[in-house]
Amino acid sequence: MTKGLDHVLLYDHDFFCAARHHKPEFYDCYSKAREAFFDGDWINANTGLSMAAAYMPQDGPTKWMMGFIEKNKM
Repeated sequence: MTKGLDHVLLYDHDFFCAARHHKPEFYDCYSKAREAFFDGDWINANTGLSMAAAYMPQDGPTKWMMGFIEKNKM
């Protein structure tokens, strides 16, 4: 059973419909990057997000997370 953000991303109607337009390669890169992002591993998150952006440059969540990492670099 899924909980929290994973549940929303899998079962929310808007997220589900948006995900239908994503290529499997995008989703693979994005999911690993999202997990790294929430774990605080921003180096791997940024790498994965860059790869995901190569498949879907206009994806809002990808662009937002990349911007957040860039803005909060240490």
